[in-house]
Amino acid sequence: MIDVEPAVLAVLVEIARLHRPDRTELAPGDVLVDDLGFESLDLATAVAQLEVQLGVDPFATEATIASVRTVGDFVAVYQRATRG
Repeated sequence: MIDVEPAVLAVLVEIARLHRPDRTELAPGDVLVDDLGFESLDLATAVAQLEVQLGVDPFATEATIASVRTVGDFVAVYQRATRG
């Protein structure tokens, strides 16, 4: 079984570095749009990559992308979705 938090963080860091090359770590309170420069395409890319890695898209059934503002929110959505 894949450990969800590191998998989500790895994808988010990879995308964040496209906008903020100096970012190598993320904090749960980092706001995806304001702090990290994410755009809607970045969020879609993260969801697609994580669906391949984790086999789940929580935004298809359980959550709305609009409810996710921070890194911690994004991780929590995937943790809930992979619990069963």
